[in-house]
Amino acid sequence: DKFLERAWQWKERYGNIIIEQLKKLGCSCDWERERFTMDPGLSKAVLTAFKILYDNGLIYKDFRMINWCPKCLTTIADIEVEKEEEEGNLWYIDYPIKGEDNYITVATTRPETMLGDTAIAVHPKDKRYKSYIGKTAILPLIGRELPIISDERVDTEFGTGAVKITPAHDPDDYEIGLTYNLKQINIFDDRARINENGQKYMNLDRYECREKVIKDLKTLSLLRKIEKHSLAIGRHDRCKVVIEPRISEQWFVKMEPLTEMAIKVVENHDIEFLPKIGKR
Repeated sequence: DKFLERAWQWKERYGNIIIEQLKKLGCSCDWERERFTMDPGLSKAVLTAFKILYDNGLIYKDFRMINWCPKCLTTIADIEVEKEEEEGNLWYIDYPIKGEDNYITVATTRPETMLGDTAIAVHPKDKRYKSYIGKTAILPLIGRELPIISDERVDTEFGTGAVKITPAHDPDDYEIGLTYNLKQINIFDDRARINENGQKYMNLDRYECREKVIKDLKTLSLLRKIEKHSLAIGRHDRCKVVIEPRISEQWFVKMEPLTEMAIKVVENHDIEFLPKIGKR
């Protein structure tokens, strides 16, 4: 209710200014049919459309990987994420092998997310790791046992060819996690601070946690090396804060049945695109 109240206050303050600007720009509209997003008629139309889609099985709730802005505290669409190449680091971390005096080294651009690791993955055809598949690694700093699995989606050219799998905080890891039924361990709260799953790192900001994790790994002689690495960082296009991939329960729309109908009207020339390139 408070949000709706603020929305109407904004409309009363700025709405008429925008309309007058449009008129000065020469926009030819039927101003008697002007509508505002929160008008009762439009709100009813949204609810009606939602119910129709829901009754037809086109809208559903599910847990999926989404883009989360820890500043605006909201889910944002892929189109709202600005990705730019930035200079970062690649940290090489030794994970002890259970019952052996041996390690498997993984490379990561986000050492703080290792607190949520639930597996290590290698490529099934990578000869360097044939003997490791099926063994168990121990997650440094936390002590969790991690299965070493093989998956063809692993890039043998990235880092050491062995990667940590963090299903709750990486889109690719999320998909691998679904394949192998790996546990999804969320380590962040809504503001990207470490939650109780991070144990002694709880309440640290994600970047503070990174520094502390690196320091602790060095103390344990488990940080093998650090390399400069260029990577694409996603930021919220409004506040410019780095987004956090996370699993959240959200409403989703099944697009395939809807796109089939849309494609059909275009192919039947019921709708024409100008310029023609828009038809693609």
